[in-house]
Amino acid sequence: MPFGNTHNNFKLNFKVEDEFPDLSKHNNHMAKVLTKEIYGKLRDKQTPSGYTLDDVIQTGVDNPGHPFIMTVGCVAGDEESYEVFKDLLDPIISDRHGGYKPTDKHATDLNFENLKGGDDLDPNYVLSSRVRTGRSIKGYTLPPHNSRGERRAIEKLSVEALTSLDGEFKGRYYPLKSMTDAEQDQLINDHFLFDKPVSPLLTCAGMARDWPDGRGIWHNDAKSFLVWVNEEDHLRVIAMEQGGNMREVFRRFCVGLKRIEEIFKKHNHGFMWNEHLGYVLTCPSNLGTGLRGGVHVKLPKLSTHAKFDEILGRLRLQKRGTGGVDTASVGGDLDQRKWPAKLCIVVHGGSCCLQSMSAKKSLSAFSRSRRHQIRILFYYSTTYRTEFQYIFMPPPVKCSFKGSLESLQAYCCQPLKIKYFLK
Repeated sequence: MPFGNTHNNFKLNFKVEDEFPDLSKHNNHMAKVLTKEIYGKLRDKQTPSGYTLDDVIQTGVDNPGHPFIMTVGCVAGDEESYEVFKDLLDPIISDRHGGYKPTDKHATDLNFENLKGGDDLDPNYVLSSRVRTGRSIKGYTLPPHNSRGERRAIEKLSVEALTSLDGEFKGRYYPLKSMTDAEQDQLINDHFLFDKPVSPLLTCAGMARDWPDGRGIWHNDAKSFLVWVNEEDHLRVIAMEQGGNMREVFRRFCVGLKRIEEIFKKHNHGFMWNEHLGYVLTCPSNLGTGLRGGVHVKLPKLSTHAKFDEILGRLRLQKRGTGGVDTASVGGDLDQRKWPAKLCIVVHGGSCCLQSMSAKKSLSAFSRSRRHQIRILFYYSTTYRTEFQYIFMPPPVKCSFKGSLESLQAYCCQPLKIKYFLK
């Protein structure tokens, strides 16, 4: 594979202890489970499409993880990965999913009529609601492993299926590689656009290869039903709307998902599913229904209470800040997606330097007109972790500055060369 030496068969000429990765400083589920015995048993195996054990674990080897945040540390390359490498993946799944056993059977209920409540969330506090999932198309390998031809075939099949929808689901597809400036601006304003993965968890798993070839975004005319094509999974399906009517969002989600699956089945490509794992996806953390529901709520008083985290823990809820996962709230807003950049770092040749630019200028306009020349990393300062996003433009560029170099280095799990740092 182009992102590692995982297909170098000469490695079998070396002993297990010579090839076993150094996981002494790692904090992820893969490192917790993988032993020399398991590695020795599985290292010469591969799936019918050629996915190997080293492919499965490479992202977890390259990314030790955060001391306080346990990542998964592995990905599947195809549907068969979960069977061929079950000696590793079953314990990881059990660890990640609260003791889910290899003999357990997954119950999937996507009948929205069985949902109790959800239509009575107080609009004074709930600003928006969303439900999302991922789906993998049977007969193709998954994004860490698929070829250009496979990826383009998935896109073609997805476009045919999605453009055949009618009624409330009638919409349009926007391919990333041929998107106009006006379309890009609109998708940014709608918070629909996804960019090339920059997280090392994804890039080390091979998910950014050939970008943006074969990727795109589809949404219905009402902008309440959205599908990403060929991002982390073959399909990422999202239903959303302003306000707190989660029941209506879930109805739209279930109905739209069912209609999409019916169309794929007519093309002899249903979704990957089995009675043990449920719906099969790239990351073991998303197995099962693959479903996540969330609301953007404003809790200016409760969110500052000393026992707020304890309350969420007892309710089995996860908070996400104003900038998304693992970010802080602003003004008591939780899970709001739009917020200003705090620190701008130019990344070039392995080193970083801070630059400056007029705040009145459009960053998206810069990124469009001068993309692919040099990378800008926006670092969003938070109370305990950071959120990153790349766009492309040449120096000199500018933003306001806040944040800590130490927290940035801790997130990246490596020292960074900073030419200029303004506190």
